[in-house]
Amino acid sequence: QEISKLVPALGLLIDEGETKLMLDDVCYEEFIDFLSVVYPSRAPISDINFKSLLALAKKYSVQHLTDTIEERWLIGDHYFPPTEGLILVVRYGLKRYRDWAASERRSWDDKPNISV
Repeated sequence: QEISKLVPALGLLIDEGETKLMLDDVCYEEFIDFLSVVYPSRAPISDINFKSLLALAKKYSVQHLTDTIEERWLIGDHYFPPTEGLILVVRYGLKRYRDWAASERRSWDDKPNISV
């Protein structure tokens, strides 16, 4: 039941003594990646997996993962065109990223693009 401490929404789906969990509408590879980031190894967050991690963090109410992605990965080194950044803000409620992006005075055009 340790996983339920890290991902409370999963704890609600796991019955005591169960060894299997059925999840609908979740890509197996993305879910394994998600679990690898939150438990136990703390796998790295990358430009390849951050979108699926944000989606799963939102779906399973793992705010600490959303915060980690927002604070350590999005703010500072990664720039998105304003429209793509706005999509991230709205879709995942990234208020700190929104505030940081709004305070930046640099041009977005000369920064590397990462698709959303």
